[in-house]
Amino acid sequence: MQGNIVTNDIAHACTVSRAEAERIKVNYASALYPARLHGDKKIEVASIGGRAPRALTKSDLSLITSARYIELLGVVKDELDKLKADLESKHIKFELIAGVVITGGGAQIEDLKDCASNVFGCQVRIGSPLNITGLTDYVNRPAIFNCSRITTISSSK
Repeated sequence: MQGNIVTNDIAHACTVSRAEAERIKVNYASALYPARLHGDKKIEVASIGGRAPRALTKSDLSLITSARYIELLGVVKDELDKLKADLESKHIKFELIAGVVITGGGAQIEDLKDCASNVFGCQVRIGSPLNITGLTDYVNRPAIFNCSRITTISSSK
């Protein structure tokens, strides 16, 4: 989902290091504006260059992050629309009957499912690994889904 772009946006807008921006994104980012949960929550932001830390609200942060998530999902939608037009020109039916499945680390961002549903205009779900045993606390996360699904498919052939 190009989460590094969102991290860069936060680093630039808040004048923080990329590491601090990543921490902020993982812990507080929302894909909707205003943030639905705890929008008034204060987030302490570590400054760079020896300056004093500052605070911003989760809703302030969501103003930055939601715009980028909408843009990134819009790029995916545009590609799906192009694919649909191409297939229809070949008289091949194209419908997202089952909706869209989002996987990877970016899928863990708060409200991403609702944001994606708004952009795509269809059902969206967050994918997570199935039928994986051992270290279940670690592997049952969307960030691991891509690798575990590829491994499962490869081992079944």
